[in-house]
Amino acid sequence: MVILSGLLLVLSFPPFPFAFLIYFAFIPLLLVIDETPPRTFEDKFWGFFKAILVLSWRFLSLQFIWRFREKPWIYRWHIISHNAEVFRYTYTAFVIWNVGCCYWLLFTGMESGNMSEPFVYFAAGLVALLLNPFLMSLPVYFYTKVRDASRGWLGGLGFVSFWVAYEWLHYHWDLAWPWLTLGHSMSFYPLAVQYAEFTGVLGISAHILLVNMLLYYAIRAMRHARWAGWLLGILASMVVAAPFALNFYLLNPEREVFRPSGQLNVRLIQPNISSIRKQQTQPIEEQVELFVKLSRQQGLDSVDLLVLPEKALYKPVFVNCLHLRGATLPLVELVQLDTVSLLTGAVELRYLPPEGEVPLTARPYAPHPMTRLPCYPQQAGYIARYNSAFLLNPTGTLSSSAQKSRLVPMAEQLPFVGALQRMLAPNARPGWLADDFTPADSLRLLYVKDSIPLAPLICYESLFAAHSRKLVQAGGRLLVVLTDDGFWKVSASQVQHAHFARLRAIESRRTLLRAANTGISCYIDVWGNMPLATGLDEMGVLDVRVPLYEAETFYVKEGDYVGTYSALLAAGMLLLVLLRWSIRQLMQKRARPGRNSA
Repeated sequence: MVILSGLLLVLSFPPFPFAFLIYFAFIPLLLVIDETPPRTFEDKFWGFFKAILVLSWRFLSLQFIWRFREKPWIYRWHIISHNAEVFRYTYTAFVIWNVGCCYWLLFTGMESGNMSEPFVYFAAGLVALLLNPFLMSLPVYFYTKVRDASRGWLGGLGFVSFWVAYEWLHYHWDLAWPWLTLGHSMSFYPLAVQYAEFTGVLGISAHILLVNMLLYYAIRAMRHARWAGWLLGILASMVVAAPFALNFYLLNPEREVFRPSGQLNVRLIQPNISSIRKQQTQPIEEQVELFVKLSRQQGLDSVDLLVLPEKALYKPVFVNCLHLRGATLPLVELVQLDTVSLLTGAVELRYLPPEGEVPLTARPYAPHPMTRLPCYPQQAGYIARYNSAFLLNPTGTLSSSAQKSRLVPMAEQLPFVGALQRMLAPNARPGWLADDFTPADSLRLLYVKDSIPLAPLICYESLFAAHSRKLVQAGGRLLVVLTDDGFWKVSASQVQHAHFARLRAIESRRTLLRAANTGISCYIDVWGNMPLATGLDEMGVLDVRVPLYEAETFYVKEGDYVGTYSALLAAGMLLLVLLRWSIRQLMQKRARPGRNSA
């Protein structure tokens, strides 16, 4: 049953087209938890893995030397608590889910010529695949506490609120990993989640969990009152069908959110250059030549904007040096001769004066006597490195740039760097994390034709509904995702990443364009449909006439209120459980015989 829950969760996510399985994926796990006794002899199946971990720790800590008499090389089975057994069940199911959906995290750096790099990334991916299931187990643990304290429907409400609160909190810390947000499972079927323009992706998660709990209670009720079970089953079916009924209103083309206010002709370029090898073997001049060739492949007479993927210009460059660097001159000439704007991903360098606030990721800089380019700093200071999007206007000069603010943990930025510095290196100067990217200090829109604001989302940022919402709230009329998923070879990651972006289009009712290095590049309309897309691991060009929209959805105006209210409800339930436990302890203490005798 535990393994069944894990497999159902895996099959509910892209690239598998079985999203409907998510509506009862948690039920086998919850039924197993129901049958777990308060105390039980340690299960040898799960205990075997625990024994490996415990014995490994004892060996690494040399306990076979300083605890020799206690025979630390022998593991003894124990009587364990309900909590321990529940954790084993949930952790096992969620490990299956994480590995089945995100196995590709182990592939990062496999093509690198550096022998140590694949090992480091493999270790980081393995930690992510083992840590995330632990965090996912916490909402289930809190649910069991509320269930045991309430013995009624309040437990089911607790499960929904605890899980949604977990997903909401998981967006807001340095180890953020929203990839497996439950709502993303429905991205293959946008018709079923049009209500996301009111609730965001967390509302989809709440809807999924509500159906799971109704079906779970229906199965439990069948054991005692068959009519109650059927009633709950019918109610669950109505909850599943409700979004389709709402579509009669939500999909009305006369609604303000569906009224376009202009259009833009865009060409998406998919160069299909290996993410690792392009930095080690292929000169940037050859890559730029390929970009120009693909851009002019079908003529540029009616094109307003060319879009290249993330880090298309991987060689770090100062923004005001772009038109002076020899390798990038063909791109500058392209936009000048054809009077077209160009949006491209690039690694950006920025000079920071020494007297200001300098991030730890900046490295010390001193001007070289041979440096004569006017765009290079002429005084000592610091240089920060950003994963950015550059917008070149038709005159060939840089119009503006936007920096990535949500960086990938471990791959782009060391998590909790501030706390680590205070603990390990309180007097460290900037430069000790110079290999990391620096996050943006503010959100920025990019303006095409000096009047059309684009909302750039760089790779990982397209997973954060709140991030795209803020860009639209600031005035963005078109969502543009620049990404490079080629680090994970051809795997489920490219399909998942592309389809998850469909929910960003529905939430904000903005057209979304996606330029990917190795695929999938695509056009997603305001209903979440994907009428145009390239294949994986191939060169491609997409020409799209993009309608632009201005109206704001309810979600854009109000934000992640579903997550906020869920967190407040979850906190309230925990306080009630704690209060009830405290009262019970106090009453038991007073009821002990002899306490009040003279």
